[in-house]
Amino acid sequence: MKSDLLNKLDKVERLAKASKIRRLINDPLNYLNGIFYSKFIYPNNKKGKLVRASTFFDDKMHLVLPAGMDIYLLGGKTHDSEIRLAKFLIKHLDENDIFVDVGTHFGFYSLLASKLVGENGQVIGVEASAAIFDIYLKNISQKKNITPNHLAATEKNEVLTFAEFPILYSEYNTFKPEQFESTEWIKKNPPKKIKVEGKKLDSLLFEKNINPKIIKIDVEGAENNVVLGLKKTIDNFHPTIAMEYLVEDRQNTSHKAAAQTLIKSGYSPHIISSHGMLDKINDIDYALSTRKLDSDNIVFKLI
Repeated sequence: MKSDLLNKLDKVERLAKASKIRRLINDPLNYLNGIFYSKFIYPNNKKGKLVRASTFFDDKMHLVLPAGMDIYLLGGKTHDSEIRLAKFLIKHLDENDIFVDVGTHFGFYSLLASKLVGENGQVIGVEASAAIFDIYLKNISQKKNITPNHLAATEKNEVLTFAEFPILYSEYNTFKPEQFESTEWIKKNPPKKIKVEGKKLDSLLFEKNINPKIIKIDVEGAENNVVLGLKKTIDNFHPTIAMEYLVEDRQNTSHKAAAQTLIKSGYSPHIISSHGMLDKINDIDYALSTRKLDSDNIVFKLI
């Protein structure tokens, strides 16, 4: 199964790097519908459009265009860092494993992990946005091995104010919107504020003796809050952590702090290679700079 998934993901990667004409030929109906909606309809009505897409791993997903356009057109997340992360998960998640998806968005990685860990494995999803969580529930409704949690993962249990942006910017949803104050897009797309339960992941995992193999963290500036709330799980179960990391000029204070927290716990950072394997690095910012990356999914493993 894994070799088949990797072959299908290779096709997604090739199409992602191909010309617009090649992508049009691959799926003309979705391409024309998606591009027309995002370029002409959404800018005028600012309303998302609920659609269903087929993933490269043969699951159906609900999306709200224009978010998730890459999945809608090509069946997978197409940024180079996301393709490498998908390869890493395919190669390192096995049947019966436990995967924790912190910041699920629509559930792409939860669904991929669900297939990889099998019916006796577990996927635990955590999503703070109420609007996005509703879509997530639609996508996992037939998956008995996925447990959804509508909450914000943080370092202590408390009610938080969470910022939900319009659907085009929904991947930036956060309880730390101040990081985007200097950007142009936020001035035209102010967030809606909601209240959400904040909870330590140790309360979900360590206290229930859940031993995850891999934890994926993508939480837009709350990385260190998540890691601090995982301290007992990290110290006792030593899960592998795959965390989005931004370069310094993109407000990476929380990413740096989270990395240092993990390093002090005996972890070392790694870049995911083009083949989905891990290359150990000493300095994350330097490694991203030399590769001309402004963000990446950095994997932390116990030394």
